[in-house]
Amino acid sequence: MGYINVGAYIDGERPKTKKALTDALANNPGSVRFDRTSPLDGSDGKAIAGDAIPETDTLTVTGPDPYTSRKWYASVKRTPTGPKVIR
Repeated sequence: MGYINVGAYIDGERPKTKKALTDALANNPGSVRFDRTSPLDGSDGKAIAGDAIPETDTLTVTGPDPYTSRKWYASVKRTPTGPKVIR
């Protein structure tokens, strides 16, 4: 199990609230992209699609923007019914 620090985009824009992220993942996970914020996570740096979160990983989302505006935090995990905000 791993944790990956990310920011989120919904249809190319940062979600303003955690609820907006939750709703997008529930209604259209393909519209969500997560961008990695750490160069040290051992990845190739590519974005993660909302409907392709690795089963063993938890995404730690900082929003609305992980670099300039850290107003909310969320943990996103893939479940049997699709991706969900778990905190």
